[in-house]
Amino acid sequence: RAIHQLMKERKKELVSKKNLTMSFTILFVVLISVFELSMAFAPNHLPINTNSNGHVQHKGIHSSTHNASKHVYICITGQLSRLELHNKIEHLITPLNELGYTMNIGLALSTEAPQFSNNNSGAKLSLKNSIERVVSELEGVRGVQEVRHFRPDFTDLKFNPKYDKSLGNFTEKNKVTGLMVEKNYLTNQPVLAVNNARQFRTLQYCDKWPDVAKDTTFLVRVREDVLIVNMDLGRILHLLHSGDSGDTVSAAGGSSDAGADAGSGAGVGTIITSECDAWRGINDKIAFVSSSRAREFFRQPYRTYLTFDNKKYRVQKLNAETLYKIAYSGK
Repeated sequence: RAIHQLMKERKKELVSKKNLTMSFTILFVVLISVFELSMAFAPNHLPINTNSNGHVQHKGIHSSTHNASKHVYICITGQLSRLELHNKIEHLITPLNELGYTMNIGLALSTEAPQFSNNNSGAKLSLKNSIERVVSELEGVRGVQEVRHFRPDFTDLKFNPKYDKSLGNFTEKNKVTGLMVEKNYLTNQPVLAVNNARQFRTLQYCDKWPDVAKDTTFLVRVREDVLIVNMDLGRILHLLHSGDSGDTVSAAGGSSDAGADAGSGAGVGTIITSECDAWRGINDKIAFVSSSRAREFFRQPYRTYLTFDNKKYRVQKLNAETLYKIAYSGK
């Protein structure tokens, strides 16, 4: 009797295990079917990889030809050691490609020891950067068709003492005498004067890309160290393609490191930058430019710098931002 009871319990145990095995099998088949169904309706994503710093970089198919109406020339200027590459990939290059644009990228980057105009104690330098690595990484980003490096040469750099002496000057009323007194807010005026000249000269190297105005719908100039954190690309592109007449320089809202934020009154021949009201000029960190102004945008600042005389313009606070405004607007 005991043996019969034991055999009965053993039979129940085997049936239970068999049912459990069948349940797992059914569950596995259901999961596989759901996965296949979801893949059938999922969009065809290109492969992506996450870089070591957590930024997502799109990779995959590259278009072999481009339509000028959907092609952009991006020129990154400054110093290689201060380049914030992944920020520009994530917040500028990839979003433009997602809107259907292809890109050529010019790198007007100095490879010499880093230069600073202000206190550099908190600066983060990309000392592992090399032009070869940067070019290679950019060439792997979806939408980028060609990358070229234009190494700035400062052996022939010219200076304008009239600009340099006026740099940082401003006038204010003496609280005691009531008289207007000229002061200078800079503690490092000679260094800033040299770096301003280098900045204006570097911009001219962006113009070395052949037929920029002919082959692109618009340009983007971005400084190497800028961190783009907020940018309304849709509004910027709407202003660039609005078809209004006139060569308007449009400066608009946004924090100093917020990237470009579109302003109003812009149209054909437009330059769109971040707001720079504090300096009464044009923000020098990033700009979106109509292709019709390519040559002027890249060439004119250095030319204006070399001929600048504050007796003509009477700028109250002179710096790079105000020089850009004079160069592009003539006043």
